[in-house]
Amino acid sequence: MKRMYAVSTRLDMTDGLKEYLEDYIVFHNSIERRVFHDLCHDIPKEMGMGRYITHICNSYGILKRTANSIRYDMQGRINAYLELKKTELSQISIKIQSVRKKFVKLESSMSELKPLARDNMLDKKGLSKYKNVRSSLYHQKNRLNKLCQRKSVLEQQIKYKRVSFCFGTKKLFDPQNRLDENGFKSHDGWLHTFQKKRDSGIFFLGSGDESYGNQILQLKPCEDGFLLQLRKDRPYENNGKYLFTDIRFRYMEKEIISALNNNQSMTYRISRKGRKWYLTVMFSIDTDIVTDSKSGVIGIDYNNRFMELVETDSSGNMIYAEHIHLDYHGTGNKAESEIKEKISGIVKAAFEKKKNIVMEDLDFRKKKAWQNKGENAGYNRMLHLFDYHRYTFWLDNLCIKYGVRLMKVNPAYTSVIGKKKYGHSRKLTIHRAAALVIARRGQGYNDKFIA
Repeated sequence: MKRMYAVSTRLDMTDGLKEYLEDYIVFHNSIERRVFHDLCHDIPKEMGMGRYITHICNSYGILKRTANSIRYDMQGRINAYLELKKTELSQISIKIQSVRKKFVKLESSMSELKPLARDNMLDKKGLSKYKNVRSSLYHQKNRLNKLCQRKSVLEQQIKYKRVSFCFGTKKLFDPQNRLDENGFKSHDGWLHTFQKKRDSGIFFLGSGDESYGNQILQLKPCEDGFLLQLRKDRPYENNGKYLFTDIRFRYMEKEIISALNNNQSMTYRISRKGRKWYLTVMFSIDTDIVTDSKSGVIGIDYNNRFMELVETDSSGNMIYAEHIHLDYHGTGNKAESEIKEKISGIVKAAFEKKKNIVMEDLDFRKKKAWQNKGENAGYNRMLHLFDYHRYTFWLDNLCIKYGVRLMKVNPAYTSVIGKKKYGHSRKLTIHRAAALVIARRGQGYNDKFIA
């Protein structure tokens, strides 16, 4: 089982390293924008990728590895942008279905009320209803038209791979037209801030075939942490080819050393935040699975403010159950610390008992796309505070860390089946019964829906 990790640390800047990075980051990012533009217009495809990389190297005098890193990073941004647009398209399609249903319902009401209003046969209450329906119909029609237009634009963007991307962010680009409102004294002040934001990162693509997993930037383990060796690009080789500095990581130093010793690919990103510089190392960890379902599993039913846990034996019978209350609620740091602590205890128990963990494969994107402001505010608030993302994130990460297999099952009718099949006969709460159904599904038992 493989998992990618990213670990960051602050760079201790020597004079030579700081001078080089402050100048090189502007140069590097100018090439990024050129490559991004070319990729959006399919120039590399027309030239052939090999010839295009050579062309970029000759145009800017850079190393071939630098050109490949930039091309890989920019293609990743384009792919991420298009995937985001596909998600937006899916959500807008769901919203259009919702608005159309309301529109049809309002049209039906209007067809009944309009003849009565025309013949002056409505009382005061009926006339008020007619005006409200007419107003709602007008607004829903406008909303439907806007959503359909947005859907058409997204479809065109995806079909023709049209990418609209602002280096430096649109949020910081727009204030140039309203300097005083956004705290800028002059256009030069805004431009300096925008350029600092735009030119804020350098990407170094790694490869397992290269020394220490990367040709340009290398970490070499030493007694006090790591020695960072940075290969200068060709236009900056006047005072030597390499720059050095000592660095330490607060977390996962042993894992980084293990990855280096195993000749794994080590990808790096140097980023500037204000006056501080940071190094992020990205690498993968392979973990052996040490659990199975032969002796049973641990099923979890995650809910708003609590988790219900059920452990089964090899025959799918419940042998242990626990209600895990969550004191903190929502998206704050305390809530995250609490859910991490609770999940850590569950995963450690699964590791000790050599049992797989089973959870529901839930997806709230459709439900969130359906919700409208002002309609069922309590349910909308629950969806916002129901931190399913962090629950799955920590469960997935900790399972990989301990080598525990995480199984995801279809969530359909788990509560209904649990209530009717196990709730009454075994005197279980609806959520505990649902956790039992989830666990049994993970073992391959098919508890059928009872109408």
